[in-house]
Amino acid sequence: MLERTRPHLTYANVMVTLLTFIVLGGAAFAAATVGAGDIKPNAVRSKHIKNGQVKSGDLAPQGIPRDVEIVDGGSGNSSNDKSADLECPAGKLPIGGGALAPVTGGTGFVALTTSRPAYAADAIDDFNGWTATAIEVNGGTNQVWGIHTYVVCARGVAPPE
Repeated sequence: MLERTRPHLTYANVMVTLLTFIVLGGAAFAAATVGAGDIKPNAVRSKHIKNGQVKSGDLAPQGIPRDVEIVDGGSGNSSNDKSADLECPAGKLPIGGGALAPVTGGTGFVALTTSRPAYAADAIDDFNGWTATAIEVNGGTNQVWGIHTYVVCARGVAPPE
């Protein structure tokens, strides 16, 4: 019986078997010892995650927008340069917004100059709404025109860092 197996026990067979155990054992060791603290920030992308593997319970509570509401409004028509500021309702933060200018008249003579999140009480790290401005250009216009602004507000979002 030993004579039958001996011709098959070559150096190559032994090395392949040994290396197989080392490789498989090393992969198992790495999988068992790599934790969340070992992964660099932003290293895991959506392409690395299989569809359906991330559930809402896996996300931080402040990362799921809910109770979404669009607040919109316009500027008065009494000046050549106009601005419109909107605030989100209490307990909500802006997650987007925009503006249109001119809303009525003034086409070709009005330029939208600002459309951005609005700061609460002039604090540059506390957004609470949306602001937009527009001015007359190309010599201005005698037409009545306005600016329309909107902000998308939601609960459950983290304020910007």
